[in-house]
Amino acid sequence: METTTTLNSYIFTRNSNFNRHALNLYLENLQSQAFPQPEAALSIFKTIDDKMTMHGSKFFSFVEEFEAYIHDLSLTHPQRQFLYRIVKDYLKDLNSKSYNYGNMDYYEAYLNYFKTISQVINHTNTQTALATTAIPDLLTDIVHRNMLILSDEIEAIPIGQKARVITSLYKAMAATGKTQTPAAISKANLQSSAQLIENPSIINP
Repeated sequence: METTTTLNSYIFTRNSNFNRHALNLYLENLQSQAFPQPEAALSIFKTIDDKMTMHGSKFFSFVEEFEAYIHDLSLTHPQRQFLYRIVKDYLKDLNSKSYNYGNMDYYEAYLNYFKTISQVINHTNTQTALATTAIPDLLTDIVHRNMLILSDEIEAIPIGQKARVITSLYKAMAATGKTQTPAAISKANLQSSAQLIENPSIINP
Protein backbone atom coordinates (compact mmCIF):
# COMPACT_ATOMS: atom_id res chain seq x y z
CA MET A 1 0.00 0.00 0.00
CA GLU A 2 1.23 3.48 -0.84
CA THR A 3 2.62 5.60 1.96
CA THR A 4 1.67 9.24 2.38
CA THR A 5 5.28 10.24 1.79
CA THR A 6 5.42 8.37 -1.52
CA LEU A 7 2.19 9.91 -2.80
CA ASN A 8 3.24 13.39 -1.70
CA SER A 9 6.49 13.03 -3.65
CA TYR A 10 4.52 13.02 -6.92
CA ILE A 11 2.71 16.31 -6.27
CA PHE A 12 5.58 18.25 -4.69
CA THR A 13 8.24 18.17 -7.41
CA ARG A 14 10.06 21.25 -8.72
CA ASN A 15 7.70 21.32 -11.71
CA SER A 16 4.45 22.90 -10.51
CA ASN A 17 2.66 22.01 -13.74
CA PHE A 18 3.56 18.34 -13.35
CA ASN A 19 2.37 18.49 -9.74
CA ARG A 20 -1.05 19.77 -10.83
CA HIS A 21 -1.52 17.05 -13.45
CA ALA A 22 -0.25 14.35 -11.09
CA LEU A 23 -2.88 15.37 -8.54
CA ASN A 24 -5.52 15.37 -11.28
CA LEU A 25 -4.41 11.87 -12.28
CA TYR A 26 -4.85 10.68 -8.71
CA LEU A 27 -8.33 12.22 -8.38
CA GLU A 28 -9.54 10.88 -11.74
CA ASN A 29 -8.25 7.43 -10.89
CA LEU A 30 -10.35 7.49 -7.73
CA GLN A 31 -13.40 7.78 -9.97
CA SER A 32 -12.43 5.47 -12.82
CA GLN A 33 -10.39 2.91 -10.85
CA ALA A 34 -8.29 2.38 -13.99
CA PHE A 35 -5.41 1.44 -11.67
CA PRO A 36 -6.20 -0.45 -8.44
CA GLN A 37 -3.05 1.08 -6.94
CA PRO A 38 -2.89 4.85 -7.69
CA GLU A 39 0.85 4.94 -7.02
CA ALA A 40 1.40 2.72 -10.06
CA ALA A 41 -0.21 5.26 -12.41
CA LEU A 42 1.65 8.16 -10.76
CA SER A 43 4.95 6.30 -11.08
CA ILE A 44 4.40 5.66 -14.80
CA PHE A 45 3.41 9.30 -15.38
CA LYS A 46 6.56 10.48 -13.58
CA THR A 47 8.74 8.04 -15.54
CA ILE A 48 7.31 9.26 -18.86
CA ASP A 49 8.00 12.86 -17.89
CA ASP A 50 11.54 11.98 -16.79
CA LYS A 51 12.21 10.23 -20.10
CA MET A 52 10.94 13.20 -22.12
CA THR A 53 13.15 15.54 -20.10
CA MET A 54 16.16 13.24 -20.43
CA HIS A 55 15.89 12.80 -24.21
CA GLY A 56 14.67 16.29 -25.02
CA SER A 57 14.88 16.95 -28.75
CA LYS A 58 16.15 13.39 -29.37
CA PHE A 59 12.58 12.36 -30.08
CA PHE A 60 13.17 8.91 -31.56
CA SER A 61 15.46 7.95 -28.70
CA PHE A 62 12.54 8.68 -26.39
CA VAL A 63 10.11 6.68 -28.54
CA GLU A 64 12.37 3.62 -28.57
CA GLU A 65 12.87 3.64 -24.81
CA PHE A 66 9.27 4.54 -24.02
CA GLU A 67 7.74 1.77 -26.17
CA ALA A 68 10.00 -0.85 -24.59
CA TYR A 69 9.07 0.47 -21.13
CA ILE A 70 5.31 0.44 -21.78
CA HIS A 71 5.45 -3.00 -23.42
CA ASP A 72 7.05 -4.51 -20.33
CA LEU A 73 4.28 -3.11 -18.11
CA SER A 74 1.58 -5.11 -19.96
CA LEU A 75 -1.06 -2.44 -19.40
CA THR A 76 -4.64 -2.86 -20.57
CA HIS A 77 -5.98 -0.61 -23.33
CA PRO A 78 -8.17 1.35 -20.85
CA GLN A 79 -5.13 1.92 -18.64
CA ARG A 80 -3.10 3.20 -21.59
CA GLN A 81 -5.94 5.47 -22.70
CA PHE A 82 -6.21 6.87 -19.19
CA LEU A 83 -2.47 7.56 -18.91
CA TYR A 84 -2.07 8.98 -22.40
CA ARG A 85 -4.95 11.39 -21.86
CA ILE A 86 -3.26 12.74 -18.74
CA VAL A 87 0.05 13.02 -20.60
CA LYS A 88 -1.64 14.83 -23.51
CA ASP A 89 -3.27 17.36 -21.15
CA TYR A 90 0.08 17.90 -19.47
CA LEU A 91 1.85 18.47 -22.78
CA LYS A 92 -0.86 20.85 -23.94
CA ASP A 93 -0.07 22.99 -20.90
CA LEU A 94 3.65 22.81 -21.60
CA ASN A 95 2.96 23.98 -25.16
CA SER A 96 0.74 26.79 -23.97
CA LYS A 97 2.15 30.30 -24.28
CA SER A 98 0.65 31.06 -20.88
CA TYR A 99 3.00 28.57 -19.25
CA ASN A 100 6.70 29.28 -19.43
CA TYR A 101 8.67 26.15 -18.65
CA GLY A 102 11.57 26.27 -21.11
CA ASN A 103 12.66 23.72 -23.73
CA MET A 104 9.24 24.07 -25.31
CA ASP A 105 10.56 23.44 -28.83
CA TYR A 106 10.25 19.66 -28.58
CA TYR A 107 7.06 19.33 -26.52
CA GLU A 108 4.85 19.69 -29.60
CA ALA A 109 6.41 16.57 -31.14
CA TYR A 110 5.68 14.62 -27.96
CA LEU A 111 2.10 15.91 -27.86
CA ASN A 112 1.49 14.79 -31.45
CA TYR A 113 3.03 11.42 -30.67
CA PHE A 114 0.71 10.75 -27.74
CA LYS A 115 -2.29 11.92 -29.77
CA THR A 116 -1.36 9.43 -32.48
CA ILE A 117 -0.86 6.41 -30.23
CA SER A 118 -4.14 7.22 -28.48
CA GLN A 119 -5.89 7.11 -31.86
CA VAL A 120 -4.23 3.76 -32.61
CA ILE A 121 -5.64 2.33 -29.38
CA ASN A 122 -9.10 3.69 -30.20
CA HIS A 123 -8.93 2.12 -33.67
CA THR A 124 -7.89 -1.24 -32.20
CA ASN A 125 -10.76 -1.13 -29.71
CA THR A 126 -13.20 -0.35 -32.51
CA GLN A 127 -12.04 -3.30 -34.60
CA THR A 128 -12.46 -5.62 -31.61
CA ALA A 129 -15.89 -4.24 -30.82
CA LEU A 130 -17.14 -4.80 -34.38
CA ALA A 131 -17.23 -8.55 -33.78
CA THR A 132 -18.92 -8.44 -30.38
CA THR A 133 -21.08 -5.30 -30.04
CA ALA A 134 -24.59 -4.61 -31.29
CA ILE A 135 -24.48 -2.07 -34.10
CA PRO A 136 -26.54 0.69 -32.36
CA ASP A 137 -24.35 0.47 -29.26
CA LEU A 138 -21.22 0.46 -31.39
CA LEU A 139 -22.35 3.54 -33.31
CA THR A 140 -23.05 5.36 -30.06
CA ASP A 141 -19.56 4.53 -28.81
CA ILE A 142 -17.97 5.69 -32.07
CA VAL A 143 -19.93 8.95 -31.96
CA HIS A 144 -18.79 9.53 -28.38
CA ARG A 145 -15.13 9.05 -29.28
CA ASN A 146 -15.46 11.25 -32.36
CA MET A 147 -16.97 13.96 -30.20
CA LEU A 148 -13.92 13.75 -27.93
CA ILE A 149 -11.67 14.18 -30.97
CA LEU A 150 -13.85 17.05 -32.19
CA SER A 151 -13.53 18.74 -28.80
CA ASP A 152 -9.77 18.97 -29.36
CA GLU A 153 -10.42 20.64 -32.71
CA ILE A 154 -12.87 23.08 -31.13
CA GLU A 155 -10.22 24.13 -28.61
CA ALA A 156 -8.11 25.48 -31.47
CA ILE A 157 -10.95 27.66 -32.86
CA PRO A 158 -10.66 31.40 -32.05
CA ILE A 159 -12.73 32.30 -29.00
CA GLY A 160 -15.00 34.59 -31.01
CA GLN A 161 -16.14 31.73 -33.25
CA LYS A 162 -16.17 28.92 -30.70
CA ALA A 163 -19.69 29.66 -29.39
CA ARG A 164 -21.11 29.52 -32.95
CA VAL A 165 -19.48 26.15 -33.57
CA ILE A 166 -20.78 24.59 -30.36
CA THR A 167 -24.29 26.04 -30.87
CA SER A 168 -24.47 24.72 -34.44
CA LEU A 169 -23.30 21.30 -33.28
CA TYR A 170 -26.01 21.05 -30.62
CA LYS A 171 -28.67 22.22 -33.07
CA ALA A 172 -27.64 19.51 -35.55
CA MET A 173 -27.81 16.83 -32.86
CA ALA A 174 -31.18 18.11 -31.59
CA ALA A 175 -32.65 18.14 -35.10
CA THR A 176 -31.84 14.46 -35.65
CA GLY A 177 -33.25 13.55 -32.25
CA LYS A 178 -36.77 14.86 -33.04
CA THR A 179 -37.67 12.47 -35.82
CA GLN A 180 -35.41 9.43 -35.68
CA THR A 181 -35.08 6.22 -33.69
CA PRO A 182 -32.14 5.80 -31.28
CA ALA A 183 -30.27 3.63 -33.78
CA ALA A 184 -30.83 6.15 -36.56
CA ILE A 185 -29.82 9.01 -34.27
CA SER A 186 -26.53 7.29 -33.49
CA LYS A 187 -25.81 6.77 -37.18
CA ALA A 188 -26.80 10.33 -38.08
CA ASN A 189 -24.66 11.80 -35.31
CA LEU A 190 -21.73 9.72 -36.53
CA GLN A 191 -22.15 11.09 -40.06
CA SER A 192 -22.58 14.63 -38.73
CA SER A 193 -19.40 14.37 -36.65
CA ALA A 194 -17.45 13.03 -39.61
CA GLN A 195 -18.67 15.87 -41.84
CA LEU A 196 -17.75 18.48 -39.25
CA ILE A 197 -14.24 17.09 -38.93
CA GLU A 198 -13.69 16.80 -42.68
CA ASN A 199 -15.40 20.07 -43.61
CA PRO A 200 -15.43 22.70 -40.83
CA SER A 201 -17.01 25.21 -43.26
CA ILE A 202 -20.35 23.45 -42.65
CA ILE A 203 -20.59 25.23 -39.30
CA ASN A 204 -18.39 28.21 -40.04
CA PRO A 205 -19.36 29.56 -43.46
